[in-house]
Amino acid sequence: MVEFKVSHEKELNRFILLTEEGERVGRVSYAVGEDGTMTIDHTKVSLDLRGTGAGKHLILAAVEYARGMSYKLNATCPYAKKMLEKHRKDFSDILGPVLSEESEPEPGNEF
Repeated sequence: MVEFKVSHEKELNRFILLTEEGERVGRVSYAVGEDGTMTIDHTKVSLDLRGTGAGKHLILAAVEYARGMSYKLNATCPYAKKMLEKHRKDFSDILGPVLSEESEPEPGNEF
């Protein structure tokens, strides 16, 4: 099983997923509105890590950050939206109205 670390690049509004060796293999980006709502707008993981739970590590890091900042959480990213809806009970304390804007995930390994 692959072990991951998550780094928060707060000044860039994103979390980066790193292997134990420090290789960047994923990211999730977000925006924070003036109303205190944090919206996850993009999730991307290396093609060879899809289906391994790598994206979930990133979303959970964003959830923890939103909780710590007392933000409400939304998502326009299809993956994040699906995960938040699937685990709605676990996130009910911070979940805002999840937006439905759909976009296709970008293939590739650029992080």
